[in-house]
Amino acid sequence: DEGYPVVDIYVQNLNSSGNSVLEENGKQICSTGKTQIEPTINKTSDGKIFISWASGSNEYMKDSISYQILNEEGTELLPVNGTAIINGISGNVSNDLEVIENGNFPIIVWGDNRFESNQQLYFQITDPNGNVIHNPNGITVTDNTNSAQYDIDVTKYPDSDEFAVIWKENRYGFNYQAYAQIINTDGTMVGPPEGILLSTAEVMDQVFTSIS
Repeated sequence: DEGYPVVDIYVQNLNSSGNSVLEENGKQICSTGKTQIEPTINKTSDGKIFISWASGSNEYMKDSISYQILNEEGTELLPVNGTAIINGISGNVSNDLEVIENGNFPIIVWGDNRFESNQQLYFQITDPNGNVIHNPNGITVTDNTNSAQYDIDVTKYPDSDEFAVIWKENRYGFNYQAYAQIINTDGTMVGPPEGILLSTAEVMDQVFTSIS
């Protein structure tokens, strides 16, 4: 929209001497005319670079998440401007966007409010060819929809098909409490559908949720 500058994302690969491997000012990843923000980056097990980002008409109205895979020379392996993980949802994608390594099938976790005013958490797994493994537009991390979920952090269990997500929400109308979910990469929940409450303390907010 007029008055909102378009923001693009760039990537650079540095060698062990600190010298640029790609273009001097970085390689542009997406140039659709929309604003691209919240870039995340990780490597696949075969050494490729996985980049994901949210985009929309401006930084406050983001309705899609896309990704691109580069080899170490910076060559794009998916179509120009990337491949959509979700696209054109009715709500807004939050600033919570995480990607973690999972061999050659990275896991992406994010929040959006596509159905209700409250932000809900979703995840998706992608393959090296630009395909999503699970349902289009992702799978919910918890079946609770009565309160907004924020401050995502994600970790993968070593030598396992399971990963864990942690977040905060004020589910019962008072202070924020920390919740977690354990998920198998096949899309099934290991924890209860509503998530795992990590602390029953109610006297103050539980914030800065993180997991390792």
